[in-house]
Amino acid sequence: MNILIPAHLVVFILILLGGLQFEYQLTPTLAFALSYLSLVTVQLLLLLKISSAAIFAAKKYGLDADHSALPMITSVTSLLSTAAMTALFAVMTAIGDPNGLHGNVAENNGASSSFVNGTTSTGQL
Repeated sequence: MNILIPAHLVVFILILLGGLQFEYQLTPTLAFALSYLSLVTVQLLLLLKISSAAIFAAKKYGLDADHSALPMITSVTSLLSTAAMTALFAVMTAIGDPNGLHGNVAENNGASSSFVNGTTSTGQL
């Protein structure tokens, strides 16, 4: 837990530096940084509770935690991470932060390379 904030600050800086080569860049605002760090802290605490309960339940029912609980924990981690970041960007959009989602993603990336409404730019699957 002591390494959580410093490690995510490093990740945050790497995202800023890596974004220089892409069309979309992260704007370092205090609101986004504090929201992101708060989000990952809450997520870690929640995942620790879920992991503890899953491993306890696996042991209680005589299951091998490596084959029953850990795949579930990995899936829940991916699901929570994606949902949390989506919610964070939605909140950033609602408060007018420059890191929010602005415009249609298909328009920004070009319709020829995106899969929109079940069809490609040619109208076929």
